[in-house]
Amino acid sequence: MTARRMTLNIRYIGHSWLFLLVILLTGVKLFLAKALPLTAIGGSVYDDQLFLRLGQNLSRGIWLGEYDAQLLIKGPGYPLFLAINDWFGLPLLTSQHLAYSVASLLFLLAIRPLIHSNLLLGLLAALLLLNPHTFDIQLLRVNRDGFYPTLTLWVFASSIGLLVSLGEMRRGCWLWVISLGGSVAWLWITREESPWILPPLAILMASVFLGVVRGQYRPQRRVMVFLLASIFLAVSGPFLVSILNYQKFGVFCVSEQQAPAMQAAFGALTRVEHESWRPKILLPKDVRDAVYLVSPAFAEMRPYLEGWGGATWAEISGYTLNEEERGEVSGGWLMWAIRGGADYLGYHQSAPMAMNYYDRIAREVNVACEKGRLDCLPPRASVVAPWRSEYLPLLAESFAESLWGVISYSYVEIKPGASTGNEQTHRLFAAATHSRPAPLSQDRSTAQPLSGRDEFKLKILHQTLDFYRLTVPLLFVAAVMGYLINLAHDIVERRVSLLTLVNTALLTAVVVRLLLLSYLQVSGFSTPRYWAPLYPLVLIACLLPWAGLGVRSRLGPLVRFGRKQRVSLGSL
Repeated sequence: MTARRMTLNIRYIGHSWLFLLVILLTGVKLFLAKALPLTAIGGSVYDDQLFLRLGQNLSRGIWLGEYDAQLLIKGPGYPLFLAINDWFGLPLLTSQHLAYSVASLLFLLAIRPLIHSNLLLGLLAALLLLNPHTFDIQLLRVNRDGFYPTLTLWVFASSIGLLVSLGEMRRGCWLWVISLGGSVAWLWITREESPWILPPLAILMASVFLGVVRGQYRPQRRVMVFLLASIFLAVSGPFLVSILNYQKFGVFCVSEQQAPAMQAAFGALTRVEHESWRPKILLPKDVRDAVYLVSPAFAEMRPYLEGWGGATWAEISGYTLNEEERGEVSGGWLMWAIRGGADYLGYHQSAPMAMNYYDRIAREVNVACEKGRLDCLPPRASVVAPWRSEYLPLLAESFAESLWGVISYSYVEIKPGASTGNEQTHRLFAAATHSRPAPLSQDRSTAQPLSGRDEFKLKILHQTLDFYRLTVPLLFVAAVMGYLINLAHDIVERRVSLLTLVNTALLTAVVVRLLLLSYLQVSGFSTPRYWAPLYPLVLIACLLPWAGLGVRSRLGPLVRFGRKQRVSLGSL
C-alpha cells in the first residue's frame, strides 16, 4: 500500500466517527422534532404567506411572480430554499433540520485541525446538533429565521475551512472558495441586515492578506487568487439577483428595503428634527404636519397616514411603545406605513413608479432642509433611525439584556403552535411545504392535545432546554476567560494564533449582531426571533477557547510579529 493511500485511509478512519456521531445526533433530532408540527400562519402577507408565494413561483421556474407592494420587500434567499425543498418533496421542517445538521458537520470538519481532542470535538457536535433553539415555536413557521442559523454556520465553516486549507495549500482550497462565496451570497440575499457578517469575515480575511504581505503564505499569487475568487462569488449572488429584478421589474436591488430611493425617502423623513424627541417615534405628527407643507409628494399620503392607515399601523405598534408614545407609529413599523400609503395611492403598480415616488419625497424634503424651511439633521439615506447620543444608555441596557437572553435561552419556548387562517390557506401551506400543519385555531397560543409519544418527546426537549439554560451561561463566562488567557498568551509571544483569530471572529459576530438588534429595539422594534443565528455561534464560543489551552505548541502561530514565517498547519 502506498504512503498516499495509507494517509487517505487514516484520514477516512479519523473522520468516520465524526460522521457517525453527526448521523446519530441528527436521527435523534428528527425523532424529537416529530412532536412539533409546522405552524401555518395564513394571512401573513409580509412574512409566511409571502415567502410561500415566492417559493412556489421559483419552484415553477417563475422569477418571484407578478409585481405588487409586497413582492420585493424581502430578499429571495429563503424562497429559494423553499423551492429547493419543493423539488425534493420533503417536509419543510425536516429539510431545515437536515440543512442545519449538514452545516454543523461542515463546521466540525473545518474546525477539526484546531481541536486536537476528540472528546472536545464530540461535545461541540452534541451541543450544536441538540441545540434546543432549533425547536423553538417561532422556528416552526414558514419563516427565514429557521434557515438563517444554517447559513451563518455555513459561512463560518467555509471561512475557517479556507483559512486552514490555505495554510497547507490543500487541493480542497477551491471547494472552500466556492463554499464561502456561495454561502455569503445566499446569506446576503436572505435578510436585509446581513452586513453584520462583514466584520467577523473581515477579521478572518485580513489575517490572510497580512500573511501574504509578510510573505507567510506561499505561493502568494495563488493565495490572492483564492481570496479574490471567494469575494467575487460572494458579490456575484446579490448582483445576479439585482439584475434579474431589474430585467423583470425595472429596479436594480436585492429587495426594495435596500433600494436607493426607498432609503433616501426614509432617510430624508427621519432627518427632520422633533419638538419633543422620543426614542421609538421617528416621524411624529408635528413632523408629519411640517413635512406635508413642503413636500407635495408626501402630502398625497396625508389622508392615509392621518386616517385609517396610520391608525392601523399605530395599533400594530402599540405593544412596542410606552403610554406616552401610544397613538404614533413606532420606528420599526414606519417603513411599512409609508409603503402602505404609497400602495394606497396606487404607486406600487410597478417598481419604477414606486421608486420615482419615493425619489420625489426625498428630493422635496432634502431641498426644504437645505433652504432652512425645516430644522434637520445632516443628509442621510437609510431605513435605520438616525443616531443620537440619547440612545447610548438605552443601547447599553438593551445589549446586556439581549446577551443574557441569548446565553440563558430565556426566550426559547418549545411547544407546538396553532395554525391560523382558513381551510384554503391551511391546504396551501400543507401542499407547498409537504407537511401536515398544526390544526387551525383562532388563538395562536392554543395548540391541540398531544399523544403520549409526543408528550414524551416534548419532555425530553424541555429537559434539554433546562440543561442548556443551566450550563451555557457558565460555559460562556468561562470561555470568555479562556479566550482572554489565549489572547494574553499571544500578546506576550507577539503572535496571533489561528485559534485566537477564530474565537475573535465568533465573539465579534455575536457583539455586532446584538448591537445592531439592540439599536433596532431601542429605536423602533426588534424581537428575540432575530437572535436565531447567534445561538450556534455562542455554543461554539463556549468550547473553542479550551482547544488552545495546554496545546499551544501544536497550534502554532497564524501571524508572528517581528519576523516572517510561512504558515503551514501540516508542520505543526
